[in-house]
Amino acid sequence: MLKKFLNKEYTKYQPAHKPWKNGLISAAVVLLFLILFQPFGFKDKDLILKFILFPVYSLLVYLHSIARFFFVRQIIKSEGRWHVVNELIYLAIIIWPVTFLVHLLSVWITGDMPFNLYWYFNLLYHVSSLLLIKAVVEFLYYSNRSADIKTGQLSAQLQLVWQQLNSIKQQPGPETASISLEKESIDIKRDKIVFIKSIGNYLEFYFRESNGQIKKLVKRGRIHQAEKDLEGFTEFFRCHRAFIINLKQAKQIKGNSKNARLVMDQISEEIPVSRSQFKNLKEQLDKIIAG
Repeated sequence: MLKKFLNKEYTKYQPAHKPWKNGLISAAVVLLFLILFQPFGFKDKDLILKFILFPVYSLLVYLHSIARFFFVRQIIKSEGRWHVVNELIYLAIIIWPVTFLVHLLSVWITGDMPFNLYWYFNLLYHVSSLLLIKAVVEFLYYSNRSADIKTGQLSAQLQLVWQQLNSIKQQPGPETASISLEKESIDIKRDKIVFIKSIGNYLEFYFRESNGQIKKLVKRGRIHQAEKDLEGFTEFFRCHRAFIINLKQAKQIKGNSKNARLVMDQISEEIPVSRSQFKNLKEQLDKIIAG
């Protein structure tokens, strides 16, 4: 679970997100932190000094945020993605020089803070707390923005994927998918599977017969095993804790990121898409479209 989280794409630096907007968010978080906790030796300082310097620190954060956007986007151009683990490593590295800079500024501005290791590590605690709070706020903000994808956009992608998959006579890999059950395994032609539904300890397989009719087959098994057996095939996607769908059979998506539902070809039942999987669905469609 932790490994999956660390390898998750960090969406903050996507092209749709503006550096100046992130800078404002970062500066606002820092300014609020400074006003509430007054770290770096400012608690007993003159109000006018605080009134001048707190915005100065926030301005520095704003400028650093814009510079970081530029720096990370250059890396993404060559590496392709920026993951949560990359962001954490960046923060772990940047915290040391940032603390040193804050220490220098605090010594110069306050005039009574010693320049020694004791105060450096004392400031390191405050800077770490500040960066952690800012990182959590940013992660929640951008995760929520990334999840708020319009279903109209996804529907258009879904139609493109449906056409693309159907234009390929033979999908890469074996024609038949073998799915492990509790005491046996089942082999089903990949293009026949519409979706798999989990009910308790049982799996309901919905597949399309040669005459176009939908048939249901109930077997004892676990959906996480079925997901593992199908993970090598791009057309299969676990959109909900209880559903695995064949994107080749999906025709439309309804609702929004909170209550999205997939409409399958010639199936009356609408398949739910969990909020946590909504963004992953877009990534899966992007992957198929990109080839």
